[in-house]
Amino acid sequence: MELVLRAILSVLLPWQAVGYTLRVCSWNLLAQEYIRPAKYPWCPPTALDWESRKAGIEAQISKLDAGVLCLQEVDVRLWSDLCELLERNGYSRGILQDTKNHPVATAVFLHDKLPMEVHRVESRSRALIVCLDSTTAGGMDFLSSTANPVKPIYVCSLHLEAGMSSDHAEKRFSQLKSLWRRLKNQMRIDGVTEDDASVILAGDFNMRKSDPMYTTLQSGSLEAPKEAQKRKKGPTKVPKKIPKFVDVFRSSAVLMNAKEDDDGLSARLLKTHFCGEIIDFVMVSDAIGVQNSLIPNPWAATTRRQMIPCNSFPSDHLPIGADVTVSL
Repeated sequence: MELVLRAILSVLLPWQAVGYTLRVCSWNLLAQEYIRPAKYPWCPPTALDWESRKAGIEAQISKLDAGVLCLQEVDVRLWSDLCELLERNGYSRGILQDTKNHPVATAVFLHDKLPMEVHRVESRSRALIVCLDSTTAGGMDFLSSTANPVKPIYVCSLHLEAGMSSDHAEKRFSQLKSLWRRLKNQMRIDGVTEDDASVILAGDFNMRKSDPMYTTLQSGSLEAPKEAQKRKKGPTKVPKKIPKFVDVFRSSAVLMNAKEDDDGLSARLLKTHFCGEIIDFVMVSDAIGVQNSLIPNPWAATTRRQMIPCNSFPSDHLPIGADVTVSL
């Protein structure tokens, strides 16, 4: 019945194609479990304590003004602490990945003003899938349309395998392949086609833009790195087709706006990690439009190695985000 209603609404209310806008942000918090002072010799040991870092995390999150917040490297044992911190900033709805007793997880938080509800959640080994539906409209700060119902939005907070070897790349491919298989199952349940699905992939991909998988995601395929390398030398088997994913910092709208503004800052993301490289991404499927990309911290617009964490910043990753438009 719901699918029939959506079809009727799309005919009677064609203006809905404009959709609505929400802000999605992603940040790897740096798990307390993983902190080794020797890795960050510039940082005073006291600044690496959880009690010290909590204040810094709260200060950063309060600036993001996100409707959907995807977090990585969340300490499971400190979950209640993190929830309390986020609730003070308007995020009383937190979903933690089921890690099967692993001490570190990914998570998704929804702002209280976001008129969307979680109707399904699924945990994978390196990702959390949260399927969102709209609720009855009213007092919408994050949405520009009051229409209801809408198509589901599939939000994936992911933290893929770390490491730059070919074996690590193959592992990341396997993790993304598993994630896509489960997303397809979610779409079947909801009666949504792959090409029409609104999917957000946000998190620590642990890969550079030079990684073949980054390119294949942009081109609408999911291909093992070894197969991608073979393709350069000649014909090989056809890669698995998926919807094209757009890196929000490379979307045409963002690049055009940056050129018009003559500063390029919104498009000039140059690093997300203290090592000086981009390994964190927000990617959206073709069904989602990108209005603006967000660099909440100006350090991300420089290439130099950043001495973080430090007294004024609690993580070795920098947050990123985007304002995206989801069609109804």
